[in-house]
Amino acid sequence: MRLMALCLVAVCAAANAAAQQPVEWEVITDYVAPPDTLRGLAKTADALVRVTVNRSRTSGAELEHPSPRTEHECVILETLKSSEFLPVTGAVVTVVEPAGVIEAGSRRMRSSEPIHLTPGGEYVVFLVWNRYFRVFELAFGPSGAYRVDGSTVEAFSETHVSAAQRGRPVEQFLRELKEWVQPPR
Repeated sequence: MRLMALCLVAVCAAANAAAQQPVEWEVITDYVAPPDTLRGLAKTADALVRVTVNRSRTSGAELEHPSPRTEHECVILETLKSSEFLPVTGAVVTVVEPAGVIEAGSRRMRSSEPIHLTPGGEYVVFLVWNRYFRVFELAFGPSGAYRVDGSTVEAFSETHVSAAQRGRPVEQFLRELKEWVQPPR
């Protein structure tokens, strides 16, 4: 009888623990398709900067419709295309990436895309201004970010424009972007 009571307590405790575990939800972000060329991507973006990521923080549980958003605090190393909302070179800009993991009530929400920007990394990011949140977001999701702290470009998307940049020399990539976005002299 004692063994049966002990088993029943163990089963009830396990069921209670399982009931308190958040239900896992995958959040799929459907990005607008990027242009097929780097020139098109540069033309479409509101701003284009080379940055170093200082720190990242995932939030989004507090939103009316919870969804993971990772805010990256970035130092602007170089402005390739400016915007009225972009601070000066050397200043900090927040870049939001719709990715990460959050807990919202009984739900654990995980984005289908991993977080691409990481602290310490150097990136060229194509940005769009979100008027509602008053913050910059990656243009076209992972197609709007390229890691450039090595000798070759690291792209995060499998889109045509990203695949064409993967493995290119960083200097060539930056030179090409500067030619397209700098006003003629």
